[in-house]
Amino acid sequence: MNVWWRGGRGAAWAIGAALSLAACGGLQVVPQEPLVADPPLGASEGAATGASGTELQRGIAYIKNEKYEDAKAHLEKALELKPDSAEASYYLALAKEKTGDRPGAEAAYRSLFAVSIFPGLATRTGWS
Repeated sequence: MNVWWRGGRGAAWAIGAALSLAACGGLQVVPQEPLVADPPLGASEGAATGASGTELQRGIAYIKNEKYEDAKAHLEKALELKPDSAEASYYLALAKEKTGDRPGAEAAYRSLFAVSIFPGLATRTGWS
């Protein structure tokens, strides 16, 4: 015996009532305006911030697994999307240092200094 029909006459009545309402137009959907909420914090920065954060997290994960070459690619992409990211600059400098790219590491550390500690001082001293 089918489990669905165990409801007996009650189930048949409910199905009949639903079909009757649908046939006579008793079930009408009233269009409503979509709900509008305030945008989340940081939404004005757009998708680039989210993509930058994703690339940054991937780069950090590669550094934790000591895959520095892979990390550099993701961290450079993060800096393309958000050039003022001090965290991405730091991890890029670290990855370059671990791969033996001393001039690249120095440049990344200088850009970290320029965006995070004293941005005005960095441009006045020529470190940016």
